[in-house]
Amino acid sequence: MPKNIEKIYNSEKQEREKKFSQEVEIPRKDWQTLEIIAKKVGGDFGMEVKLGKPGQGSFFDPENGSITFDPLYIKENPELAKFVAGHEGAHRAISCGPDKIGLSKQQILEKYSQPGFGYLQNAIEDPAVNDWMRKRFPGLREYVERTYDEQLKEENAVLSNPEVQKIATQLGYWPKFAQYGSEIIRDWHQQRFSKKLDPAVEKALKRTIELARESIATIPDPQKVVRDRKEIIETAKKRFENNTNYIWPEAKKLVEMDLRTEEQRQMLKESRQRQKELEQKREEMEQAKKEGDEERQKELQKDIKRLEKELDPFNGLPDDAKKELQEQIDKAIRERAEQLNKDIEEKQRQIEEAGQKQEELEKEIQDLEEKAKIATGKEKEELEKQIQEKKAGKLAQEMKQKQAEQELKNIQDTLNKIKSGKEMPYPEGKLSDKTKKELEKLFDKLPRKQRKKLQNKAREQLEDFEDTINKEIEGKLNKDNPESHKERREREKAEREAAQKTKESEEEMKRLEKELERIRREKMTGYEKIRSEVAVLIDDLYYRLRKILVPEEYGGEELGWPSGKEFDINRAMQAEKDILQREKMWIRETLPERKDYRFLHLVDLSGSMGGEKIIETLKGLIVVTEAVDRIENFKSEKLEIGQEIIGFSNDVLSTPIKSFKERFSKEIQNKLEKLPSLVGGNTNTYAGTLKALEDLRKNLGESGNFLLTFSDGKPNYDIEELKETLKNKEERRGIKVGLIWLGESEPEDNLQELIQEYGYDFGIAMPAVKPTGSKEKNFAEKLAGLLEDIVKNPEKY
Repeated sequence: MPKNIEKIYNSEKQEREKKFSQEVEIPRKDWQTLEIIAKKVGGDFGMEVKLGKPGQGSFFDPENGSITFDPLYIKENPELAKFVAGHEGAHRAISCGPDKIGLSKQQILEKYSQPGFGYLQNAIEDPAVNDWMRKRFPGLREYVERTYDEQLKEENAVLSNPEVQKIATQLGYWPKFAQYGSEIIRDWHQQRFSKKLDPAVEKALKRTIELARESIATIPDPQKVVRDRKEIIETAKKRFENNTNYIWPEAKKLVEMDLRTEEQRQMLKESRQRQKELEQKREEMEQAKKEGDEERQKELQKDIKRLEKELDPFNGLPDDAKKELQEQIDKAIRERAEQLNKDIEEKQRQIEEAGQKQEELEKEIQDLEEKAKIATGKEKEELEKQIQEKKAGKLAQEMKQKQAEQELKNIQDTLNKIKSGKEMPYPEGKLSDKTKKELEKLFDKLPRKQRKKLQNKAREQLEDFEDTINKEIEGKLNKDNPESHKERREREKAEREAAQKTKESEEEMKRLEKELERIRREKMTGYEKIRSEVAVLIDDLYYRLRKILVPEEYGGEELGWPSGKEFDINRAMQAEKDILQREKMWIRETLPERKDYRFLHLVDLSGSMGGEKIIETLKGLIVVTEAVDRIENFKSEKLEIGQEIIGFSNDVLSTPIKSFKERFSKEIQNKLEKLPSLVGGNTNTYAGTLKALEDLRKNLGESGNFLLTFSDGKPNYDIEELKETLKNKEERRGIKVGLIWLGESEPEDNLQELIQEYGYDFGIAMPAVKPTGSKEKNFAEKLAGLLEDIVKNPEKY
């Protein structure tokens, strides 16, 4: 809408609304009376009490604690308006939500999620707040009396509104817990019950009425001018505890009966719907046969068999029970339909009557306006006053017509649901005990899944009924009312949906991660795939070695110096008693010692090293060689470290994989990746050892030189020459030669004998393949630990 047109439209709308509101005038005195009642009774002088638009209805806003009255509502029933203002003010004054009396969120949820629990609290709370109000403000007593005289003028009347009555009509019965609550209010107002009561309701009332009276009487002192908030909370808590601990157990029995009744109604409703559907399918089958439509016949036959199977349990009912059910349900439907048709006629009459009165009033208004045109002075003022009165009357008739039209729509909707079978009034009070027992048996025989479905429907139906009836009697201005069943279901549904979305998102993320990992692995080289399994170990060993070999990065300091950069406070305090401590009071940074290591890894590639053994050995080599390669980045005057890898067997004679001069590169990775493919032949340790010693002698380090031979078997070539070489310590020039035994079952004693026999400096049993189910560290972890220890304590080896 263009802005200029929108501006004109809004201006005209405001004028219409202004004119509309002026058509119903409420005397200032009457309006102020309502405002005073609401604020004074509620004890909330900041409460806003407003006049709304005529015909827009009266409503309450618990968020800001305001009451908005429809002017027509005040004009039509000023006494009821005064009662409402006082009653809602009284709720605001002494009613406390469950959280205010100390219940946790979990306790509130557990208690108020039970059908009927909230209604019981409200049914007792209403008389309590009314008692407090009429004792505190005696002038309001007559409005309380007249309101409840009207509401309880009929026997067995359940305090409700048109929406509640609509639900009860569809159910075909008034739930027992609703009858019970209304009779408690009747007892409070009339000091009696209805003359004829449901036996179960009567029994519950007799057992609990004294307790209910006690709760209703538990109110703050109405004579206190200044309200004690502590007393308000304490009395509310006592009412709640008395209701919950002593009255609710009896009322709960009525709710359980109502649930059983509603379960049976839902069961029979579904049965009738299926029966109608079956009849429809059979008619369609006959038509399909006449038309020779074989494909349609096959489809219909499947539907018919399914429906017959679903209806099969109902065929087990005794014939007399079936007959009684059919007759009573048909009768209930017929009676409800007849009553609803009468209600429709009555509403149509009211609509027509309201329309006629509007026409009459419009004619009278026109006549008065014509007279007012020529009148002057007091006569004109009187005519204009009459015109306003007539317009207000006409507007009231318009509202009555609209209300009747809405009620007519609701009645027609209810009638259509009953006629179509979507709803079925249940004649629970008209069925014999024998038939009721047969229905209970039938329900218990249904498949568990079907029973659960019916139980959920029954519970939800009663919850909706309770929500609707609670709206009529709960405190409208109390922000801390517990959530309704519908609100709870919607919240839980939203939470489930959110949780499901989160789960789906997480699953999708995991799926994408797996897919990305799959794509990444597909693009990986063989080396990268093996490395990915030990990447964490590489980083871990690197940082451990770095702390040992590059300590200055970690702020290395020494205590106990006679002079230095920083003062040692502890030593200074000791020096007061011990003069010798004065020579040790300073802290100096440690000067890094020169560290210069060489490592040569000599790897057995004989045939026995095939399969998983060479793969696990390769993982260990990757960990130590990559970690050491990264340490080489710190090469300086104080640190030098180098490494070489050689593979050996009689087929692959001393194959160099990485020399001391080379850094770790793609080329080295490719060579390491091919190690498993080089496995074969016998263990020619001598040739490999000669090559390794030769290379080490050319690249000796100052701190330590280590030749680590990785093998799973004894040398079987040039054995004597190997022994001679290893035992010639002088020829080795300080090189420590160790045997890392990769075999699975070599006893430690045997290994030590082998070391002594051949002349190794040390030997360590370190199986490449970890035994199945073993909790030991794997080979790569053990090798990383060994290398760290050699660097930290080279003198041990």
